[in-house]
Amino acid sequence: MTWLSLAFGAAMVWGLVNLCDKAVVDHEVKDGLVAALCCGIPGSAVLGGASFLVGSPRQLVPGGLLLGPAYLLSLWLYYEGMNREEVSRFVPTLSVDTVIVAVLSFIFLGERLAPIDYAGILSVAAGAIVLSTDDISLSKDFLSSPKALGLALLAATAFAGRDVGLKLLSSSAGYPSLLASLGAGGVATGLVLLLLRLERFRTFSSRGEEHLVGIGVLSGVGYVLFALAIESGPVSLSSAVVKSKNIVVLVGSLGIEAFSSATLHESLGTADILQKASGTGLIAAGLAAIQVL
Repeated sequence: MTWLSLAFGAAMVWGLVNLCDKAVVDHEVKDGLVAALCCGIPGSAVLGGASFLVGSPRQLVPGGLLLGPAYLLSLWLYYEGMNREEVSRFVPTLSVDTVIVAVLSFIFLGERLAPIDYAGILSVAAGAIVLSTDDISLSKDFLSSPKALGLALLAATAFAGRDVGLKLLSSSAGYPSLLASLGAGGVATGLVLLLLRLERFRTFSSRGEEHLVGIGVLSGVGYVLFALAIESGPVSLSSAVVKSKNIVVLVGSLGIEAFSSATLHESLGTADILQKASGTGLIAAGLAAIQVL
């Protein structure tokens, strides 16, 4: 499979994860650390297991072990923000990670893309924001608190740093070893935090935690696909392609809304449809600009 196919595969899986987050996480578990551990431990286990499917891990890489805690940290920041802010107002801000990845890749990886590619990256990020935002006119605050904005930006930076770090380490270690190290570091860190904060899990229903474990497995599968995409392709462009997941979320949301309007509460007015069409068009134009359509 090409890096492009793998990136689109990751987008499909992560789009499903975002749909599950909207339908489950925002209603059942109101603790960012609990959500991060329920998702991060099984997700890290998937990464470790996948290392044996893509090759033979030869050693644990110290830098890769550090990516495990970084994986959990990014999830923790993500869920803390989700619990403090409406999902459809928090998630769009995370799209800036595409731009951060492009900058970090330029500085640390020496990735030099054509101007049309950078224009495409900006278009994809803008389309993701337009597609996901409740009130694109900004007649109300984009995020209701500075802390929510800070969490969104920190989460975006953590996601970007994690991805660029994986690509950077690949120059000195094979991907099987990197995935094994990332998985081992994530599981070990998660289990330590789980033991230290076990009492926080008793506050929530076991059903919600079970849902999060399933979401974590899906998220891990998505990250395996993304890791394989950036192994053979530019991390900047792979990150941009993954933002096509917002179209998956849109189609899935509308489908769920048609059969169960009480699940996601998607607005389907004329103005909303035009806004979503505009966001989809920006994403499609961005993907075309980076020569993947």
